[in-house]
Amino acid sequence: MRLLTGRVTENAAVNAQVFRMGVRMDEPFEFSPGQFVNIRVSEYDVPLLRRPISISRRIDETTIEFLVKVEGIGTRQMGQWSQGTRVDLIGPLGRGFDIEGFDKKAPLLILGGGIGTAPLKGLAQELADRGYERVYVLNGFKEDPYGKEDFKCFEYRVIDESKEPVYVTDYLLSHWGGIAFQGVFACGPMAMLRRVKEIFREGEIPVQISLEEKMACGVGACLGCAVKIKCGNFQHRYQKVCVDGPVFDASEVIFE
Repeated sequence: MRLLTGRVTENAAVNAQVFRMGVRMDEPFEFSPGQFVNIRVSEYDVPLLRRPISISRRIDETTIEFLVKVEGIGTRQMGQWSQGTRVDLIGPLGRGFDIEGFDKKAPLLILGGGIGTAPLKGLAQELADRGYERVYVLNGFKEDPYGKEDFKCFEYRVIDESKEPVYVTDYLLSHWGGIAFQGVFACGPMAMLRRVKEIFREGEIPVQISLEEKMACGVGACLGCAVKIKCGNFQHRYQKVCVDGPVFDASEVIFE
């Protein structure tokens, strides 16, 4: 974790709610897919808190890309940044996806929902760079799908719920249910992640899910992003999404 600076290289709308922003850092930037940064939005006190944003993918050694959904005043201001705007961020933060130990010839599954597809772009990029041959990607959107070009190396399917009334998890069961996946990576709405956990509950397939929670500090101090994690047969504990996650073993997460 470091305090870093960079400059906006591009900032373009993907659709009415989402924008893609490239940032060239002032020094080489290393991260693992699934990690995030905490971005300072304003030099003044509105908004006061930094905004936690997933790192979408690497463009080159010093340039990274973010895919951001406008949710409030902070992300709205970020969407208005022009080329050359100075960016102040803390990162990389959190625990990303673990892709070690998988067979490069056996199938892996990536599942994304809406803006949850953002960190999965970097994951797909890393799997391609490492030579994984059989990666299946299934992304779902309520409307206006985006990002197909980022998964072109793999078996890819996108669901537009405004035209095709089916959830990604339903499509998974009906079309890819017979595939013996060796591992699953997912990021999206809580309802989708809960269903992913249910689908793979009985198997021994490792399922990694990336959670999203509101954060104030991003470094584990404020306890605002705590989630309930299984501890023993009938007990639980709380872990922080910002430092213990955002990626967790799905079998450990207690959905309420």
